[in-house]
Amino acid sequence: MSMDYEYSHSERLTQHAREFVSLFAGHPSVSGVLLGGSPAHGGVDADSDIDLLVVVDALPTAARRADWLTRITGRAVEPSSLAATTEKKWDEFHTPGPKLYPDQWRGGVGGGLFYFTQGQVNRDMERVAELLTGFIGRDELERPSHIEEYLADLAHGIVLHDPNGFLADCQRRLAEYPESARTRLINYHWRRVEIAINEDLQRALSRDDLVHAYDWRIEGARHLIRMLFAMNRRYFRKAKSLHRLFPRFDVCPSRTWDRLVDGLRDPDPMSGAATLMTLAGEIIRLIDPPEVLERRDHWLWVCCEWTKNYGTPKPTGRGATEDGTPHR
Repeated sequence: MSMDYEYSHSERLTQHAREFVSLFAGHPSVSGVLLGGSPAHGGVDADSDIDLLVVVDALPTAARRADWLTRITGRAVEPSSLAATTEKKWDEFHTPGPKLYPDQWRGGVGGGLFYFTQGQVNRDMERVAELLTGFIGRDELERPSHIEEYLADLAHGIVLHDPNGFLADCQRRLAEYPESARTRLINYHWRRVEIAINEDLQRALSRDDLVHAYDWRIEGARHLIRMLFAMNRRYFRKAKSLHRLFPRFDVCPSRTWDRLVDGLRDPDPMSGAATLMTLAGEIIRLIDPPEVLERRDHWLWVCCEWTKNYGTPKPTGRGATEDGTPHR
């Protein structure tokens, strides 16, 4: 998909979102509306939709939500068809109709409304580091959590309605990524890379359990991705459209997305793992300051052993030194 298409479709989605916002702007309980998702983060494609974060004084009633959905979709929505807001703090919608543009989302525009109270957002702004790292050790950290998606949209979203500057203030505060959380996330995700590939993958191969071994390669790649987000002080939303996101990162080895793909596609599990671990070594060298990563020299040695024993060093493109390590 061309960059021209991505830009034009992103503009169309944003324009649709601005039209929807007029429904909320006049309501006294709405203190802000923000567009998240692909238009805000990058990576818009034909299936991209519209995610609107609606900041309210109090969570809307079923009747209010039904009215908003009716006006967005042009079809009557009964309040009785909606779950109580205390149980579900979001609604999905799809506006039917003929395609107005090539490859438009399923013939119309789809998306979701996500409701947050201003009091809740204020409390969350006081504990960003805790929210970022509070799930470590639980299953939620293995996949995008709602809290991280919400923080990512707040930090990087497109502000559409902000009469009192509340959302602008949130984005100003979120621009200061907590260094304590960054340090903890870098170390946590690196340890998970090392466990997934250096330990669990090899154990799976010793049992000739190739499917499980492939799972551990994916696990290692996922944690490398999360590590890069933390290194770049960028709130993680999901591992989507990375080939468009990585070039926007300030700190990222060359051809990172291509090499992740190569490591996962390699039919030889050890060779594929070596590709990932070689990339991991380059990522480790880019951590600033270096002492952020505990046992850094040991982990670099582990990565080098993988490259030496199972990998074939490949040129990494511009920005690399003669020994294949990236310039700082």
